[in-house]
Amino acid sequence: MKKSILTAALALCAGSAMTQASVLLIVDNTDASNVVVFATGNAATIDLGGGSPTIISGITLMGLFDGAGLPLPIGNIIGGNLSPNGNPGAYNRAGNQFGTLTSNDLNFWGSAVGGGQNFNTTDAAFSGATSGMNFAGAGFNLSGDIRAGDTPTGAVIGTWQLIPSPSTTALLGLAGFVAARRRR
Repeated sequence: MKKSILTAALALCAGSAMTQASVLLIVDNTDASNVVVFATGNAATIDLGGGSPTIISGITLMGLFDGAGLPLPIGNIIGGNLSPNGNPGAYNRAGNQFGTLTSNDLNFWGSAVGGGQNFNTTDAAFSGATSGMNFAGAGFNLSGDIRAGDTPTGAVIGTWQLIPSPSTTALLGLAGFVAARRRR
């Protein structure tokens, strides 16, 4: 019995480690009026080489917002130094109300900085972080794909992950406590 529990725990940890390797961006929404997106330092899950879209097309965090989403007009100015590998310029715009994106997605791109994004499996896909963005009133999903470019059909280069809100963390801790008491 103990051996099977240990085996299951190791398999879960191994699966978690494999999933973590593809997390390229962390979304910190502990304050929805000051959401920050920061790089993990992980490499992309695929090598796009010279086929990576330019920084003007940017990247899209698919399904970031849940429910009805959060409509963001094209060209919202963002600050910070979040930038793709292979480009010294940072993303300076965000939005989702263009092309085939939905109000559940969020696209980052660089306006007037030009140049490439070099997504490969050996170098960190991104560096830096955005400054705080006001997404008050929005609901968030826990994780999703990051696609190269500004369409939902771009290549999946990795995933984004949400830092759980304090209330979610408290609920998970309470559930663990109840489960531990139940076993006794």
